[in-house]
Amino acid sequence: MNAVRVAILVATAAVCCVSSSPAFARPADTPLQMGLAGAGSLLLRGVDAPFGNPATLSWDRTPAVRLAASTGAVLNDTYTLHDYSRWNGATWSEDDKEEILSRIGADGLEGRFDTSVLGPAVAGSGWALNARSVFLGAVRVPREYAELALFGNQIGQKLELPRSYGEGIWYLDLLASGSRPIHRLGEFEISLGGSFHLLRGLRHAELLGASGTVETTPDAIDGAVVAESREASGGWGHAVDLAFAARRGSNGDGAPTATAPGRRTDATGTGGQGVHGPYEVGIVFRNVLGSVRWSDEPKLRFDTAVADSLSLSDGDEEDLIDTESSTAEIGAYSTRLPFELELSGAFWISDVRLEMSWTQGFEDGPATSTRPRIALGSVLYRRTHWSANAGVALGGIDGPVLGLGLRASVWRCDLDVAYQVLRGIDISLPKGIGLGVAITLHPGGRAAEEVSSASGTE
Repeated sequence: MNAVRVAILVATAAVCCVSSSPAFARPADTPLQMGLAGAGSLLLRGVDAPFGNPATLSWDRTPAVRLAASTGAVLNDTYTLHDYSRWNGATWSEDDKEEILSRIGADGLEGRFDTSVLGPAVAGSGWALNARSVFLGAVRVPREYAELALFGNQIGQKLELPRSYGEGIWYLDLLASGSRPIHRLGEFEISLGGSFHLLRGLRHAELLGASGTVETTPDAIDGAVVAESREASGGWGHAVDLAFAARRGSNGDGAPTATAPGRRTDATGTGGQGVHGPYEVGIVFRNVLGSVRWSDEPKLRFDTAVADSLSLSDGDEEDLIDTESSTAEIGAYSTRLPFELELSGAFWISDVRLEMSWTQGFEDGPATSTRPRIALGSVLYRRTHWSANAGVALGGIDGPVLGLGLRASVWRCDLDVAYQVLRGIDISLPKGIGLGVAITLHPGGRAAEEVSSASGTE
């Protein structure tokens, strides 16, 4: 009975934490990028290019229309899907409880999710217009909360519950992107690109801290948990992405350069299949001066759960734990979008296009990590109407990551599907998964890459 009542107090505290702060994380990549484990910024073009390297918009000037797309991911840093199926709904022995607790590290249990719905988008002649709705979340709960819920408090022990945190955001992102060639350096054509993000914040909640104490005596449980958060129902913001990309194309006199074995050079002098050169490099600065100012109904929120002299012998009484919530108006506040730097390079090996990327964040938090992320993605072009892609990433906030994807091309439509394993590369034991799907229309026909066979024939 002691453990059950302490679990009630802990569960109430957890509800306070989650309800006051649904959480913040890095938004999922496009479905094509998901299949490449986050690599592929140089591969993306048309309506997808702004989410990779917008400078590549000048490489493919054919019109494209995205009809619909959606991505989503959910993960934690402790338990696999096998653990969930093993323990969910089961009666736990003491050994089970010990194992459940032992999985949680000293930093606590972290859970994150993100969903992104990409609306209709258009691209062509070096420009693109995009819109997407993003809902992101993360929360970290200290190990002591789980220990208290599993084993209860010892008689005479006063337990201090550490602070937990979380952050959540829901926003609409409107993008205008453009690119143009600016210079030729030997065999390489250099393009400059960028995107301007107009951000409409729809909801923000940040858990500033949740902490408390629990003390058990032979006759009663005394305890309290207090959660403090700030939230707002709307705001406006902006961000800018800047990018450079270079592909090996033609020499200064227009003569085509050497291409990968068995491949052709198209009319623009670009080696490889259609818009992509045999060698490509790029650099992207994301979220330059990016921020959202939350000015619609900003306020502080206080949630309290109190068990005052809860009798251990009276298990059927109602209102065992008193809860209370209050709010206070505050002035508008701003949140910064995490700045990132990405370097990437791509080349061909036979029928496989390989791309490597290195991404560096500059602050730690629910949204980003200062750990660099290294990703390697590959695309296999063996058939006219489909291509398979796979990738692996290490480091960053989600790593290790394994990505698998497929693109099917029928008439003038592309269907992209992707699956990700997060926080590990074992498909059978994931700690998180990601899914993505997109449908894109090419009114004027696809670029040469999509209609060329591996031998370079139409």
